[in-house]
Amino acid sequence: MPSMQPRSTQKKRLGLTKSRNGCVRCKRRRVKCDEKVPCSACARHQTSCSLEQPSSMFTPSHPVEKTLGSSSTPASTPSSGTDRLIDLLRSDLADESDCWVYTAELIFHYMSVACLPFLSNQDLAATFQVEIPREAVSHPFLLRFILAFSAFHMAHLHPDKHTHYVLLANGHQNHGLRGLREALGQPVTSINCHALYASSMFLALNKFAAFSSCDDGHIHDCGVSPIHRLINIFHLMHGMSAIVSSSQDDIQMGPLARMFAAARQVHDLDGTLLSLAERVHALQLSLNPEDEPDDNIRSVLISAVEALGQCIADARLKSGESSFAEARALFGWPRVVPALFLKLGRSGHPIALVVFAYYSCLLHFLRSTFWFFEGWAPALIECIMSKLEGSSWQEMMEWPASVVAGGQVS
Repeated sequence: MPSMQPRSTQKKRLGLTKSRNGCVRCKRRRVKCDEKVPCSACARHQTSCSLEQPSSMFTPSHPVEKTLGSSSTPASTPSSGTDRLIDLLRSDLADESDCWVYTAELIFHYMSVACLPFLSNQDLAATFQVEIPREAVSHPFLLRFILAFSAFHMAHLHPDKHTHYVLLANGHQNHGLRGLREALGQPVTSINCHALYASSMFLALNKFAAFSSCDDGHIHDCGVSPIHRLINIFHLMHGMSAIVSSSQDDIQMGPLARMFAAARQVHDLDGTLLSLAERVHALQLSLNPEDEPDDNIRSVLISAVEALGQCIADARLKSGESSFAEARALFGWPRVVPALFLKLGRSGHPIALVVFAYYSCLLHFLRSTFWFFEGWAPALIECIMSKLEGSSWQEMMEWPASVVAGGQVS
């Protein structure tokens, strides 16, 4: 039996060491304190640090009420425990003030700037500026997703403060996810279904925005393949759609009803969707049994292509003066595409990748209208081309690659 090393010679476990003697402010904020005197965090925020005189922090020489309301504090004791307690109270107010200022900034930005792309007509304006914020007041997790969306847009507009706003966005997104999980632990009702549906929408938008905020949106910037990121968004949208499906009638007749306006005319003024639909149909016809010998997989691939074509056709019929038919198709397909198709795409199946390349054309069409789609289409095409380079499938990539590069759609 191997001999045990003496305790003193055993290697220490790697990782952060816990701060057991940190200052009061760091403990309260639940951050690691370096235990310097004063600690770096307090010095950076220009606030009093309890480590300068630890004992006096908890042994005030006068009652707090008397000191707060009195101007007769002896000049000889400027560092008394009471004064330090007051400093801590003031720092609390300063921290809270900063938090609320940031929140107010994000709310104002959403209402006045970030939601502008959705205000194509009066119906959508009422939905995104009135109804959804009203739902958010009663459902804080939705409010968090809206704040995250606003913060991502601020990061997009202000490169010099990019890191600051992305951190704010991620913080609100994480809080929103925690609240959403708690909400999903309860039954979906006619009361909360509207907030859940809106949350699923903003959660997907924020996922798109998070990738667009990674510099130029290229593969090497974010570490995760854009294909995998897109598939993760699809899984999210598919899952949320299944959750609220039982309340679909309530959603379409509730405060978000204007989003589901009935069709009045074909909306495809420049013919881009028609061209895409024709190309998708041609892709479907070109799939031969020899391309995929497994009957089940081939059926799933054909089903996915058919669903994409149907979503595009349906979107052209969803009227509206500016109803963003491309967006209807873009968000419609992830909700109906077979789950096995997403698995094939994640594993790099060539036909699945080609279908994703055609889907990326929708992201390309919407890039100038919706900032959070910027960079997605080129990143997807670049990723797919690198996987199919030199294969017989590369020829199928010519049309979508040309469109995304700025070529003619027809």
